Amino acid sequence: MKPAEAKRRLLKVLGSDGFVCVLSTVDAEGRPQSRYMGALTIEKGKIVYMSTYREARKVGQIRANPNVQILGSTEHFAEIVGVSGQAAIEESLAKKKAFWKAHPICATYFPGPDAPEFTLIKIALQSGEYTKTEESYAPVQVAF
Repeated sequence: MKPAEAKRRLLKVLGSDGFVCVLSTVDAEGRPQSRYMGALTIEKGKIVYMSTYREARKVGQIRANPNVQILGSTEHFAEIVGVSGQAAIEESLAKKKAFWKAHPICATYFPGPDAPEFTLIKIALQSGEYTKTEESYAPVQVAF
């Protein structure tokens, strides 16, 4: 599979409804810290937004070291995706409102898009891997 096709498939999996992934950050001691994440939005095929609590440990970790990775798969690991990039905390109310509208599940955790504890993680994607296990177990590398 060519990298362009792998990138297209990777973004399709990453942006699919109900996609659950693992977001990894780096703590103060340089150790990876991973946690499950849900709703995400992809912008322009190279920026990912995820919601979080403003006081979450991952926010502090991102502020100190912006290197992050997202890993996930489709059901039964038919397609496996991984992306790496640089993260920042996004405070734009317009972005938060757009994310909120796209992901009604946010209302389960926050009172509204303008709630002080609601913020977004913005990840500028740099590289990724895509594997379709029916075709090969060798991941295809992609760049963003």
